[in-house]
Amino acid sequence: MSLNISVPLTPELVRRLEQYGFHTFNGIPRVVDASAAQSVLDAWTPADAAAEKCAQVWDHAAALFEALTSGYSATEKSSWSEIERQARVWLATRIDGQAPWCVQEAQYRSRPAAPVTIEQIALRVVAGADRLSALRPIIAGVRGRHCDAINGLAAVGDFDGIYEYDYSTGWPT
Repeated sequence: MSLNISVPLTPELVRRLEQYGFHTFNGIPRVVDASAAQSVLDAWTPADAAAEKCAQVWDHAAALFEALTSGYSATEKSSWSEIERQARVWLATRIDGQAPWCVQEAQYRSRPAAPVTIEQIALRVVAGADRLSALRPIIAGVRGRHCDAINGLAAVGDFDGIYEYDYSTGWPT
């Protein structure tokens, strides 16, 4: 029995078919259990294709989020919300005890010829936090817009539209 393949063989669909011995040889699809593999192909829906495409969109958005903070360890990133809180409190109160992280960074970063103030550190922390806070909802919104469009194509059964959908536009640079 040969397979009737009427949809593109996407990575997720191939993964599902591989459990039935699916592979290609010289560009020709081969399978051990053709009946079971055909059942998988026949059951592949636009919703399945959309879920796979949206997973690609989510991966792209995650890579953008990650790029915003590349070069920083997970340990350092996990402390950012507390450091931001301290910096904002210090800027509002100018009380050193309210921002021990900023105080210590300024102390250890300073050199006699180039002193670094607590205010400089606090302003840098807040500016970085504000930049990240401004970009997060943009990335999330673009991700959602693309997945909404992809799911709209799935709702009308447009396999080709799903496979051809270009989600590379609209992201912040």
